[in-house]
Amino acid sequence: MKIAILSAAKSIHTIKIVNSLTELGHSVRLYSLPDHKDNDNAIKNEVEVIYLPHSGQKGYLFNASALKRSLKEWRPDILNAHYASGYGTLAAQTGFHPLLLSVWGSDVYDFPFKNDICRYILERNIRKADALASTSNIMAERTQKYNKAKKEIYTTPFGVDTAKFIPAAKLTSDTTVIGFIKGVSEKYGIQYLIKAFATVKKTFNEPLALHIYGDGDQLEDMKQLAHDLNIYHDTVFFGRIPHKDVPAALQTMDLFCVPSTLDSESFGVAAVEAMSCGLPVITSDADGLTEVMADNETGFIVERKNVNAMAEKILLLINNKKMRVTMGEAGRKRVLNHYDWNNNIKQLEKALLETSQII
Repeated sequence: MKIAILSAAKSIHTIKIVNSLTELGHSVRLYSLPDHKDNDNAIKNEVEVIYLPHSGQKGYLFNASALKRSLKEWRPDILNAHYASGYGTLAAQTGFHPLLLSVWGSDVYDFPFKNDICRYILERNIRKADALASTSNIMAERTQKYNKAKKEIYTTPFGVDTAKFIPAAKLTSDTTVIGFIKGVSEKYGIQYLIKAFATVKKTFNEPLALHIYGDGDQLEDMKQLAHDLNIYHDTVFFGRIPHKDVPAALQTMDLFCVPSTLDSESFGVAAVEAMSCGLPVITSDADGLTEVMADNETGFIVERKNVNAMAEKILLLINNKKMRVTMGEAGRKRVLNHYDWNNNIKQLEKALLETSQII
């Protein structure tokens, strides 16, 4: 097929999708706003990348003519727009069909609650699509609220490369490492993990460390919080790392935490990546995390923002190596069964093929 993808080129999810579709033999053209560039040059040369003229929020409006002309010239079999509010708005203006609209999270969980206009835009964009795709079943249910015509919603998980995200051979350090790899912002709840870690440190006398990977608007505040709680020397802020380095970072950890605070955490890729590496995972009860996790089997699900509940589960795991191993093995098995990227990309391929035949 000739597949046009409309999405942020800098997103690791976009990169995985376009690269994998090319590997499956499809001709892929990626359209992106210029301020969403793939600065890491992670997109394969076989993918044709076109950066549209206008940046920022106005780009979702002012790029419509340029995109429409390019689509008319290239004549793809299908257009797949990712993120229903921004790129979905741009796709809707082109009038191109067939259109598969992929929802990602905050576009259906947060955007329609900003005001009535935003809700109208989301419902209009969904109405303009021929079919929809969601990375989780639970988000698909949320999307149905705005899917007035009850169009097909395909479940297309992001998934992970289970050949790269593998368990470490064996950890030899005497220090038990708790890990976090996400944006350092309010949405991802890092402050609750730092407070939980401080609580655990008061009762656990053996070597213990918190490794935080990521950048964001709360980074300096979180460093100060670690100072204030007297755990700064046990907390390491590594900053943002390229996605290709994430498996190696995970392999240095003994357990992983995802304390997200919003339901727009609609899939939980970080948790899946950690499980694929054989780590037990403690997550909040944000929507997408409850779907990818198996509570008391691959780790634990705790109430969001509940510092004591998270501290209790961290303490339980660091005191029980056998439990960590058992839960880590169960997590790896769950990922192999449900979230192996080689299978997940074929789910998206199927959605694209079936949608392309609608008209």
